[in-house]
Amino acid sequence: MDGILKGLRPYTPKDLPLLRLLLERARAWPPSGPPTEEDMLTRWRRRWVVPQSDVSVLPGSDGDFIGCSQTIRLGHGAPRLGFEIAVLPEHRHEGVGGALYNLVEARARELAITHMTSPVFLAPGETRPDSASFLERRGLHVESSYWQMRIDGLCDPVPPRWPEGIVCRRFGNPDHDAARWAQLIRESFNEHATAEGIVAQLSEEGVSPEGYFFAVDSRTGLEVGTSRSRIDYTSGKQLGYVGTVGVLPAYRGMGIAEALIRETLNYLGAREVCSATLFVENQNAAARNLYDKMGWRQVYRTDHYWKRLVQPAGAI
Repeated sequence: MDGILKGLRPYTPKDLPLLRLLLERARAWPPSGPPTEEDMLTRWRRRWVVPQSDVSVLPGSDGDFIGCSQTIRLGHGAPRLGFEIAVLPEHRHEGVGGALYNLVEARARELAITHMTSPVFLAPGETRPDSASFLERRGLHVESSYWQMRIDGLCDPVPPRWPEGIVCRRFGNPDHDAARWAQLIRESFNEHATAEGIVAQLSEEGVSPEGYFFAVDSRTGLEVGTSRSRIDYTSGKQLGYVGTVGVLPAYRGMGIAEALIRETLNYLGAREVCSATLFVENQNAAARNLYDKMGWRQVYRTDHYWKRLVQPAGAI
């Protein structure tokens, strides 16, 4: 393994152009379009990646990069090590990817991590990329799958139709609303969320509290649903993002989710953002049917592969 990875070293900022080229040629980037350098930096910031410590690059004899790996420790729930490995197609089956993977798993064991996870990106109609077989041979399996959906024409708004007794309000008092937002995530999605995490999210690039919306039962004053927006830049152009579209179980089937989405899209359109994306679970047929009806289209799917590591007895 030492011979195969001879020259492997930590990323430095001057590596960005060559790393971008590697990710494009290795198809190790979501298939919505080739990455730009700014896209890569933005993606790292969103995922709290510190490239100088989390990314390693392997130069070839001609100076181009043969492969790279990225690891990041993820919070919430079971300790997880997220990782991504890319190898040029002409250098696959030479042991480079396997050697990089062995280093990633060794790091997970050193950190007493119990779970490893890695994404595989598929274009519509694609069924079996090389990266899927690579992970499966090493004991990883698909735990969940999400489609990225896209909608255009937001500058021509469609007014939301709110069900009787349901009104909309924007995120207001941080102390109250962050706690309530986190509670709705837990109750709507059965996912971990905290008020502190929501406050931190509100400070992210492209995020404003004005783009966070509650659906409220006007009879009780109870918040019963959520939807939020973010304004990203992809390939130098503005692109909206819609997330956390959730409604309490007792209020589903009334049209609240669609009204929340319309409200959020109109917020983006009013800021001259004419296209937006969102992610929906592949198994969530009801949500996918709703998005299809509203005019969203599939862009790509992300399969999240997982592996549980058995730590030695006595590991901390």
